[in-house]
Amino acid sequence: MRTETCRTVPSPRPLPEILIAIGANPHHQFGVQFAASFFHDFDSIRFRLIHLLPPEQAVVQGPYGVLLEGGRMDEALYRQHERQGMESLEYARATLCGAGVPEEHVTLLSRPQEHGKALDLIRESAQNNHHALVLGKRGRSWLESTLDGIPDITGEIIDATCGVPLWVAPAALHRRRNILLCLDGSQHCMNIARHVGRTVGSQGNHSITMLRVLRDRHNNPVPPETMFNQCRDVLESEGVPSDAIRMRVVTDNTPADAILATCDRGKFAVIAMGRAGYGNSFLRRLLIGSVSMSVLRRLQNACLWLSC
Repeated sequence: MRTETCRTVPSPRPLPEILIAIGANPHHQFGVQFAASFFHDFDSIRFRLIHLLPPEQAVVQGPYGVLLEGGRMDEALYRQHERQGMESLEYARATLCGAGVPEEHVTLLSRPQEHGKALDLIRESAQNNHHALVLGKRGRSWLESTLDGIPDITGEIIDATCGVPLWVAPAALHRRRNILLCLDGSQHCMNIARHVGRTVGSQGNHSITMLRVLRDRHNNPVPPETMFNQCRDVLESEGVPSDAIRMRVVTDNTPADAILATCDRGKFAVIAMGRAGYGNSFLRRLLIGSVSMSVLRRLQNACLWLSC
């Protein structure tokens, strides 16, 4: 008697869902504008738009830094914030659908803040396993202020900030295309390489240039060729065509300057990089590293993708 062997068919990978922070001003939706202009295959991606309202119960700082509950916001003013938030969310949805996103691929969320905008967005993105959290210009300020508060940040927040890649959107792309993927030999850069591959592997309309910035071509712990081969394997395993992957090596004593200059010359739409380089210390796990922070603060015309 012959026994038939059943093969297990792997279940399809769920569509990545990108969380985009939406402010009250419908004309400053830089994250939505980036998504609408950068992506091509909208059937393979979903978007969740979130607007955070002011807290229903105000919190004030009392003696010795103790947080105390203040009065409730005026009801009429709070309802006005709600209306403005929903109008902004609907405007953002219309922008995405107008670019070709199926309406069922866009969901809206509006709720009061609990711990501050930056931390609430980070927690929301991590707890619901989003593919990325997209911040605009104001989000950049919230992010910087949160990460700068080193002594007061708990392990829970550290884990949350590392849970989901962050995208910091520009005011405009000015017809830019393609991705500049920065490599330094750390696990962080391999993680961002996998994220890039999963994001654009099915898109088919962006090339990826792997960039290695050397301070000294003759003194490097990991040869560029080794990094490029490892990164190429990661990208191709995520569906990126081999002919869409390029390599570039630049020598510069200031890596952030070299990254920004390469981005401008190549008119890249995205700079993708790890949030920190070598090492596993508390600060490296918590902070955006010095190179990444310098790029974050100076980048104007491209979107920055960051991953732990």
